[in-house]
Amino acid sequence: MEHSAKAYGLESEHQTWPLINHLIKRREQGNKIILWTCREGERLKEAVEWCRRYGLEFDAVNSNIPEMIDWYGNDTRKIGYDVLIDDKAINKPKYHVPYKEKRNV
Repeated sequence: MEHSAKAYGLESEHQTWPLINHLIKRREQGNKIILWTCREGERLKEAVEWCRRYGLEFDAVNSNIPEMIDWYGNDTRKIGYDVLIDDKAINKPKYHVPYKEKRNV
């Protein structure tokens, strides 16, 4: 079985690392990270394990974070988020947000 970024539907590992590092850093800063995917069963488990091997953990997978479930009293199908990163979206340069940290100069 292939365990690479391409095997999980990602264009290349080179393109994946900036995003993975960005998400790891954001989680270390206290942000909650939700993996929302069409994958299920074994493919979902493999994708989560692949991310975990490279240091990316999720606060929720295909569900809301526990705090939101408590707030609403159930796990609504619409997830709550401040920022959504869609790996399949077509990005226009005008809306592009790089994963690099801006430095104060």
